[in-house]
Amino acid sequence: MIDVKRIESFVLVMRCGSLAQAERKAGVPRATLSRQIAKLEEALDVQLFLRSAQRMVPTEAGRTYYAHCERLLAQVDAGLTAAQADVQNLAEGLRGDLTISTQAYLSTSFVSQVVGLYLERYPNVVCHLNLVGGELVTVADNIDCHVCTEPPDQPNLVGKLLGRITYRLFASPEYLRRNGDPTTVRELEFHKGVMLVDAVRGNPWRLRSGAGIDYYRPRVVLSSNDYWIVKTFAIDGCGIALLPDFFVRPELDTGALRPLLPDWHSDKIPVYCVYQKHRYMSRKLRAFVDLMAASFKQIDSFHRYVGKVPLAQ
Repeated sequence: MIDVKRIESFVLVMRCGSLAQAERKAGVPRATLSRQIAKLEEALDVQLFLRSAQRMVPTEAGRTYYAHCERLLAQVDAGLTAAQADVQNLAEGLRGDLTISTQAYLSTSFVSQVVGLYLERYPNVVCHLNLVGGELVTVADNIDCHVCTEPPDQPNLVGKLLGRITYRLFASPEYLRRNGDPTTVRELEFHKGVMLVDAVRGNPWRLRSGAGIDYYRPRVVLSSNDYWIVKTFAIDGCGIALLPDFFVRPELDTGALRPLLPDWHSDKIPVYCVYQKHRYMSRKLRAFVDLMAASFKQIDSFHRYVGKVPLAQ
């Protein structure tokens, strides 16, 4: 079994770029870091770095291993946070009902899994998770918390910013094999698009690269108001889709989807927990909002449902 300390040393050096920088950041002697990494390489039987006097340059194996380690440490951190909360709240005895609403594409990939963590900590609370197709105009009195990208304009609401998500362009390897990879935004005009309904109604894709902004209205072959449907048809090779990074992370890992024009992306979209001000006095709601905020930092790892590469016809 590989020592987690060796993985932590490896990740630290990867982030810092050198043993000297890692030593200054973490206060761990560089000799100790070097020894831990050498033992990790011996256990893996691969070389993770090309060493020089000034830098530690990661090999291809090192970069691949780093991507896995980042997710592993994030999951460990989330697990330790959950364990700490469990111990601290053991005697609180939270109970009752908690009603949450959210947009569909945030539900199965994120919110429902946070609700699962919440139920593990507070088994006496009954959660009710309701999905909405678009943005809510008002948050009803029977909703404790609404997770969304655009809070309703109500004077009694509080919106806690959880973080921001980015949308990028994705397509399946099969679609790109048949139609080629676009190399500029303008080339997208010659490609098929799998779109959300909002884009079909007249809102073009707004894409940004550095200080540059461009707009693209695709040739739509399929539209839907459901992100899962859009992603599924993109995986099936029907066209290019604009989807949130976190929402397609597992499909990128399996090769079911590939990113296009990686320097181009949407503006960052905020995600909020919205609740009525007077309801925040409830301990069970405060606990849920705090858990949502902590979990958002690991949103890329919150996946159970993964699209697979379609079988060849």
